[in-house]
Amino acid sequence: MSHLVSCVAWYTREIYYVFIEPWLAKLGLVYFGFGDASYGREAIPYSNIERELIYEAPGVKVTRRRVFFSYNEPILDLKMQGQGLRLPFSYLGKPVTAWVNYYVWERPDEVARAKRTFEAC
Repeated sequence: MSHLVSCVAWYTREIYYVFIEPWLAKLGLVYFGFGDASYGREAIPYSNIERELIYEAPGVKVTRRRVFFSYNEPILDLKMQGQGLRLPFSYLGKPVTAWVNYYVWERPDEVARAKRTFEAC
């Protein structure tokens, strides 16, 4: 019986997120994800190995950015990088309805070494 209840709860939640919530957000009645547009993913910590090999490694430069969207149109403005997770909001008269995080991991010393090697050829 508990399996049935959990299945019904899961389907109800998914129907809300996929079909109902977008319309309520468009009407300005709710925020996506109950105020957290990442639906909790922002709160997930990095794993130990990820922290050790990437974020705490002295030779690795990490850049995290966010691209915002007004429906399907990207808003390419780096001034928006500090915006929070509450969606939708308005920016320059456009409704901001979604965002995508992306990370760039670089090893500048390795890039320079590869460049020197290439130039030597």
